[in-house]
Amino acid sequence: MSSAIGLSAPGARAHEVQPTVADFEVSGGVMTVALRVNIEALLSGIDLDTVGDTDEAADPGAYDALRALDAAAVKARAPELLVQWNALPLVAVDGAPVEFTSVEIVIPEGVDIEQPRLSDWRLTGALPAGGEAAVFSWPDGAGAIVVRQQGVETPFTGYLDGGQSSEAVSLQLSSGLPVRGTIAGLGLLAAGLLGFVTLRRRRTA
Repeated sequence: MSSAIGLSAPGARAHEVQPTVADFEVSGGVMTVALRVNIEALLSGIDLDTVGDTDEAADPGAYDALRALDAAAVKARAPELLVQWNALPLVAVDGAPVEFTSVEIVIPEGVDIEQPRLSDWRLTGALPAGGEAAVFSWPDGAGAIVVRQQGVETPFTGYLDGGQSSEAVSLQLSSGLPVRGTIAGLGLLAAGLLGFVTLRRRRTA
């Protein structure tokens, strides 16, 4: 996992696969997840884990047909994804799945057909009383997702490929570091950064 992640590229094409971004925050026992997501790509059925461009898929026309739809038509099909995410589940707190409901989907109109159309989708789900740690999971074939914690002093940021789950993220502390403890988590983070710097120096030597 890494917090230094390129989320988009200038001049990105409509067929280029980009990671989903999920910003989450907990308040009053409710988790809100704000997604920046290419809904059409996820609905297409293309294995986004194995292609960098939907034109490389066995059936690229599936995405092209969805990309040609207007915003209302895409919005009507979006709940299909939420059913899959809740069944996974997208988030489990202390081992219990969180059931999310859709609050708002904003799909832009008038986006150049040669550009990806990224939608904003807000979900909310009630957490179990006293929940301490959340694990995020992302479906096989859904490509990558960047998970970013909001509203805490030292937020968690993670990068998951399709089929992966995050480490347990604390919901009780002022930090989103793993539930091993804030001090231990900071030590591991520092060690990881030192190892990364050392590896970069060796590669450039």
